[in-house]
Amino acid sequence: MAAVLCVVLVAWMPVDAGAQERRVVVVGDSIILGAEAPMTAAFAQRGWAVTFDAAVSRSTGAGLQAIESHRAELSDSLVVSLGANDAGSPAAFRQRVQAILDATVAVPHVYWVTLREVRDYYAPANQIVRELAAGRSNVTVLDWHGATAGAADLTAGDGLHLNGAGAARMTQLVTEAVVSGVVLPAAPPQAAAAPAPGPVAESAPPSPEPAPTTVAPATSAPSATSPSTTGSSDDGAISAARRSGPDEERAAAPVADIGSDRLIGGPVILVAGLLLVGLLVIGAAMGGWWLALRQSRRVPLRSSELPPVPGDVQEPSRPS
Repeated sequence: MAAVLCVVLVAWMPVDAGAQERRVVVVGDSIILGAEAPMTAAFAQRGWAVTFDAAVSRSTGAGLQAIESHRAELSDSLVVSLGANDAGSPAAFRQRVQAILDATVAVPHVYWVTLREVRDYYAPANQIVRELAAGRSNVTVLDWHGATAGAADLTAGDGLHLNGAGAARMTQLVTEAVVSGVVLPAAPPQAAAAPAPGPVAESAPPSPEPAPTTVAPATSAPSATSPSTTGSSDDGAISAARRSGPDEERAAAPVADIGSDRLIGGPVILVAGLLLVGLLVIGAAMGGWWLALRQSRRVPLRSSELPPVPGDVQEPSRPS
């Protein structure tokens, strides 16, 4: 009878609610912040208390400070989603991850969510997390990158920040691991669809081989800068300018201009020279005619040709 009474009393004794409550602390940056509402609701539906602390542009160093601020609540599980804002410095990132894992060595369960490797330094950052988590029995790596491989409909255009579907997928990944201990396997990469077979083209009959042509041997090897023998010198200069860079093109272009100026200036100089020579000949001829005219006006007349002077009486000539 006494034994039965003891059993009844134990059954009716009040149970400490705090001892039975399970709590998870989530610390992260803006990526997991996009899943705050559905993740908090999912944990609450399964009887878990949630402390959700995520902030935009949070670094891994700032994440350690946030974890320290929730030290009294780290009685069961801790979810960490950091690295998107400072993984570009591998040495610094390694030190900060090491500091978080050392500070949470007494936490029963620590879950670290990897980054989607949409930037070249995110893959090395995920590898650092895996290396430092190896050998720690209380640390589990949740491969968010592997679980979403090939999926383009879970994030915004940057491939990082979650949309509605991505928030639901991350909530499933985290809650299944924390509540049930089930780590979802990485999704296999999507295989590319095989191209549809096209119509088979009929093989064309072989064309007759052209008759061999005899090429006369060149007397000298063309230089690298000489223009092609099949085109003009201007075409060769333009082709060389197109093959060269901008500076070389500017240097090669004036060559063609100088040649065209010479071709135009030669006939002009020749015509001008002929005109000048013609003017000189005409001027010399006119000068000679003018001098001859002057000389003719200065020749004295003979006495028999002189006109008589008025008032003078000419004596009759005597017979000889």
